[in-house]
Amino acid sequence: MYLISLYFDNYSTNVFNDYLKIIQEKTKNNYMIYHKIPPHLTVATLHDCNEEMMINHLDHVIKKINEDFIDVVSIGSFLQNTIYLTPLYNQYLHDISVKINGIVNQLDRHREHNRYRPFHWLPHITMARKLNEAELNIAFASLNQIFKPMHVKVTRIALSKSQPYQDIYVWNLKGEKT
Repeated sequence: MYLISLYFDNYSTNVFNDYLKIIQEKTKNNYMIYHKIPPHLTVATLHDCNEEMMINHLDHVIKKINEDFIDVVSIGSFLQNTIYLTPLYNQYLHDISVKINGIVNQLDRHREHNRYRPFHWLPHITMARKLNEAELNIAFASLNQIFKPMHVKVTRIALSKSQPYQDIYVWNLKGEKT
């Protein structure tokens, strides 16, 4: 499977990495760090496709996207085994989702049940995965003590493979809108 994800400015990435380390220390669950999964916000996924073709198609859209900010405001969990941070769903995230998914829909025509589609997607930044119930409770309590809402700059978009996580191509976004 391939992911198209947003990456963040260095300061925010360092804060997120500190959260990952604290959760690992408290829970002893090292899934994210062991698998070298960086803090990211996935906007689309697709199954096997020619990588060069994906890069070429995505390049036409991504090179027109500017850096901009999102506000990360809350902690949540999925399926009692994943803890994440949630940004406010704003126009910037919506526009990126629509643009990227428009291209991905052309490349992977069997996405009708994909959970990373506009209006079928909960934007999130995973902080820990594969937690058991006790680890989830510890992770939530630990993160709840240190988390502060953040104004985060989106600076890059990456095409990555999952399992193992590996960036295939990373686009640096143009400077902020003026």
